[in-house]
Amino acid sequence: MRFKLNSLSFKTVSLLILTSTIFITLGYTIAKNTFSKNYEDVIHEKIDIVLRSISPQISLNLSYGFNDSIDEICKEQLKNKNVLLIKIESDKLKQDSIYKQHKKISTDFSKFSSEVNLIDPSTSNIIGKLTLLYSSESYYIQMQKFYQMAVIGGFIFIVSLVLISIFLLKSLKPLSKLAHSMNEFNPYEPKKLNVKATSQDEIGSIIKSANIMVENLISYIEHSSALTQELSKKQQHLNDAQRIASVGSWEYDVTTNKLNLSDEIYRILGIKKKSNLTFSSFLNLTYKDDLNDVLNTINNAIEKGSVFNIKYRIQLHNNKIAYVRTKGKVRKKSSGDIKLTAVTVDITKDTHNEQMIERLAYYDSLTNLPNRILFKDRVKSAISNAKRHKNKIAIMFLDLDNFKIVNDTLGHSVGDKLLIHVAKLLSSILRENDTISRVGGDEFTILLTDIQSEEDAQKIAKKIFDSLQGEHEIDFHRLLISTSIGIAIYPDSALDIDKLIRNADTAMYEAKKADKNNYKVFNNKMYAKIKNFVKVEKDLRIALDDEKAFEIFYQPKIKAQDGFVSGCEALVRWKHPKKGIIYPDEFIDIAEESALIIPIGNKIIEKTIKDLSEFNSKGYGTIKVAINLSAKQFTDNSLIGTIQKAIEKYDVHPSQLEFEITESISMQNISKTLEVLHQLKQTGVSIAIDDFGTGYSSLSYLKQFPINTLKIDKSFVLDMTIDNDDKSIVNTIINMAHTLNFTTVAEGVETLEHADILTDMNCDELQGYYYSKPIAKDEFINFLKTYNTN
Repeated sequence: MRFKLNSLSFKTVSLLILTSTIFITLGYTIAKNTFSKNYEDVIHEKIDIVLRSISPQISLNLSYGFNDSIDEICKEQLKNKNVLLIKIESDKLKQDSIYKQHKKISTDFSKFSSEVNLIDPSTSNIIGKLTLLYSSESYYIQMQKFYQMAVIGGFIFIVSLVLISIFLLKSLKPLSKLAHSMNEFNPYEPKKLNVKATSQDEIGSIIKSANIMVENLISYIEHSSALTQELSKKQQHLNDAQRIASVGSWEYDVTTNKLNLSDEIYRILGIKKKSNLTFSSFLNLTYKDDLNDVLNTINNAIEKGSVFNIKYRIQLHNNKIAYVRTKGKVRKKSSGDIKLTAVTVDITKDTHNEQMIERLAYYDSLTNLPNRILFKDRVKSAISNAKRHKNKIAIMFLDLDNFKIVNDTLGHSVGDKLLIHVAKLLSSILRENDTISRVGGDEFTILLTDIQSEEDAQKIAKKIFDSLQGEHEIDFHRLLISTSIGIAIYPDSALDIDKLIRNADTAMYEAKKADKNNYKVFNNKMYAKIKNFVKVEKDLRIALDDEKAFEIFYQPKIKAQDGFVSGCEALVRWKHPKKGIIYPDEFIDIAEESALIIPIGNKIIEKTIKDLSEFNSKGYGTIKVAINLSAKQFTDNSLIGTIQKAIEKYDVHPSQLEFEITESISMQNISKTLEVLHQLKQTGVSIAIDDFGTGYSSLSYLKQFPINTLKIDKSFVLDMTIDNDDKSIVNTIINMAHTLNFTTVAEGVETLEHADILTDMNCDELQGYYYSKPIAKDEFINFLKTYNTN
């Protein structure tokens, strides 16, 4: 340990030596003087005792002249070795009488002497003086002993002082090491102190506390370092996340006119990071048609101190347009400072996807004609307008005669081109306010608005026939085209959309039966079909009382990547006592219109979940079963309860069930549909959209639906091996679905080529006749055993 002048050790030892020296000096002086004085007083008292005892006797004998008695008294006193000399001076004596010890009297021994007057007892007159010299030998002996004791005491004190200093220095040495270790402590390379507490005293407590403090400090530094690294990682992750998600952040200080942009903002804007952007130039990148809306929104937010949310376009330097959405808020401080904090999301891809979804939702992908949904929407508007103006409208339902022959003989590519050609011809002869729609396959519907009579619709039908006359060159093939048309007039034939379309459909089938390339207007003679409706409805009611009337068939779904069975779709078959097996397309529509679909649907749900329980008991617990739901079932308030009750009754896990939204789901009460779907999702089941891409499902509400799966319609899958457009559509749907975290199922897989293409497209599951047609429960169980084994 270094001994520094300003160290605590030096100061403590120096102070200890100084105070000890002063203490010893003062103590010695005081002790010596006190001891010497006290012993002197003792000797003087002895002298006084001797004088008091002999002076009266000597005075009496001197007054009477008894000199012999005086000699005797004095000699008697000299027997005391400490009485060195007795001297009597008196006029009554011839000379002074001196009595002394025989030994030589040293001056050193003459320190103690005393004299008294001799008083005549009779007269009280002074008759002489008595002097006594007392030995100082005992005094010096005692003082010598005192000095010896003082030396011994001083030596002991000094030794103690040295020992105390050594102990103090040794005790303080750890503090010096502690100080040195503390000085050497490097926060950038923190290490524990190399000082250990070797005692249990205060110094040890200080060292222990210092070690604990340093350990805590090291923990804090390490924690801070970890937090810094974690913060750095998170900042990098945030930057990466912003880059991946195309989300940038920015802050604008209105008071200082300072703009801060994140890296991703520059990428979204398509400019270099070094560009010196002001807030004004930042806003001026907005597409000119959107600029006023953006400025008004931000200014209103600044004025009110509120949040803002706006979608707009940005003009990029390459003249391309980017779509962005900016969400932010205004923060106003009491000092008057105003700041805008916001995030800007590049939604260009999403917008294009939405536009594609909108296109798929409302337009036929092949012909670009409106699809069923858009057609119904326009019919609804036309009916409302006709009611106000007391006009008529007409619905025309037509399909191409012998179109299947064209597909089978010349291929789907020629068939598709024929459909496109017909769509263009039909569009060219219609009025601007009329609407033509492709509803599927070779079927088209036409809305004629503001007509005065049935004859106006017949004239349009004749124009259609005229436009289709003659040969049409399609892909180097000369084809003859004919069509059958059914017409229904509002309000003569029906008052609502579905009945108008159904009646037009009925009239079209009547035209096709009578003579192809013909048209029919719906009339009373066509009520036979309605009678059939009544008959089927009656038979369905009877069938509801028969537990064996409805049987569930299952069509397997195959995992595209590993080829194992992932699940199946439950498809109902009606075992009619006279007609035998009846397929859903022959009675489901009637069941829906008659509201019998609710009890039938409940039977289907119960039977399917019961079968699923049997699948589980046989070891197929990973199977997921899909059940179709109709529009009418969504109006049944007990639907969710029915499903939950069956799940509990047969003890199956909700995740094994998937409910498919079919084309019959009503888009006119979307809020109710969404409400039921969310309630259904809360039970733990999955939800799928069936026939995706045909317009049968509400694609415009795709983001709002809590769905898990998109089922690609088989019309796209069947033709994608020969039609690149269908193939692109399927690929787009798969990519879009995966972007939205949906599982994809392709229907209509009929060949190995279909399966290979879809697998290459990363489609998740495959369903179609290539694997199996819908089969009964026992056959399906056998299929599970044999297929997965093979």
